[in-house]
Amino acid sequence: MLHDLITNLFAAMYLYFECMLLGVIVADAIAAKHEPHKDKDCIIILGCALKPDGTPTPLLRGRLDRALAFAQAQTAQTGKALILGCMIAIYVGLTLLAYRI
Repeated sequence: MLHDLITNLFAAMYLYFECMLLGVIVADAIAAKHEPHKDKDCIIILGCALKPDGTPTPLLRGRLDRALAFAQAQTAQTGKALILGCMIAIYVGLTLLAYRI
């Protein structure tokens, strides 16, 4: 009886984590295909740490590149300029850098 209870508990946990993993994969696929409308006034880029020499990490560089590509595409299609903001947590403080494209 105890063996059946433990087996059912592990089966339920396995099913839960399997469903969670499948949900994350589906949500990631949907988010990766999402292209926002080209009518934005500004973009906030959530940052991560900078390297000691002040250059962005690969994760932040990818976010910056994607935001710049979106800003250039919006300007080319609509003529509407964007304000890009980058939030970078620096140890305890928070810095907001804004650039007008």
